[in-house]
Amino acid sequence: MIIINLISALLFTEIVEFIAAYLMGYRGKGFYIVLALVNVITNPLLNYIILVLYSYNLLCFRIITILFLEIIVVISEWRILSYALPKKRKSFLSLSIVMNTSSYLIGVLIFGL
Repeated sequence: MIIINLISALLFTEIVEFIAAYLMGYRGKGFYIVLALVNVITNPLLNYIILVLYSYNLLCFRIITILFLEIIVVISEWRILSYALPKKRKSFLSLSIVMNTSSYLIGVLIFGL
């Protein structure tokens, strides 16, 4: 059951972030392959950490903790995208912020906290 939830969260994130990247003007097969691989690294790890913290009742300040973890994901994705696709380094930070904010907020609207 946990694996199914992690896979569902990953697929949801991929869809939302692909749409956000497309709307921001990012195109190309190579870009979307890198983006998919970045999410395969960051999304399950983020959701697993949140699951563990929640299971052990360690999400005392849930919003602050999740915000901190999301900031780490934004920075990680920005750095990975910049490394893998070095042509547009500066624009990847804003892309990462928009993609992760979109997937988080839409996820909260659909699935709740």
